[in-house]
Amino acid sequence: MKILLDTNVLFSGLGFRGVVGELLEEMVRQNHTIITSEYILEELRGKIRLKFKGPHTKAALDLLLYIVQRIPLEAKQREACQPHLAHAEQLVPQQDAPILALALLDDVDYFVTGDKVDFLENKEVQALTHGRMQSPREMLDILLGKTPR
Repeated sequence: MKILLDTNVLFSGLGFRGVVGELLEEMVRQNHTIITSEYILEELRGKIRLKFKGPHTKAALDLLLYIVQRIPLEAKQREACQPHLAHAEQLVPQQDAPILALALLDDVDYFVTGDKVDFLENKEVQALTHGRMQSPREMLDILLGKTPR
């Protein structure tokens, strides 16, 4: 499967702990692909630089590199999301629109996010993603066969 992980999910996965760590490990075991984009990776780098200081920044970036080396990664170009961007901008804040536009691509099987306000509890976004949007816990349950696909 091709699974889009929101920036907040990737950031939470640094350290392979908790539900997100389990989710990433299961993605490795089952050989799923992370869908991402230049926008998400740049946003993630910015969060790492903001949250980690000094040598911790390098350690976090090294850990991110380790994660993406273990899980197949497919980076989508900005142009691929362009057809969905205007609609996405009407539904979520501007900084989240490129992520929603990416989630709307036909070859994205699931979109995993921890953002309740702008994504998970947004009825319009729920309808638009047709059940493909999941929290990290829900996605882990799907991968473990606890929830039907």
